[in-house]
Amino acid sequence: MSNSYRDCLVELYDWANLTSSHYYRTADVLDRTRILLTQPEPPELTDHEIAKAAKKALDSYSYRYTTDLPYFLEEHASEYEPIMLAFRAAIAADRARRHG
Repeated sequence: MSNSYRDCLVELYDWANLTSSHYYRTADVLDRTRILLTQPEPPELTDHEIAKAAKKALDSYSYRYTTDLPYFLEEHASEYEPIMLAFRAAIAADRARRHG
């Protein structure tokens, strides 16, 4: 969950908790929200995990294409760092589009 969504959820939870304080029983949605907000954020993907996923995706194309792309995903390749930056930029753009 992006920070803006989490912040909004915290604010909404606080408001709902305050306005429903006169009820005998707390609404289930407040209990579920509190539990969700206590969950830790998932860690960012490592370069190794990104490269592994990219290699797996490329494996399905290997029978049709001859390409150097799997080599570029090796840590010792000079293209590794720029490719990781491009993948991270694509991931960030996707997250911004989804959660923006």
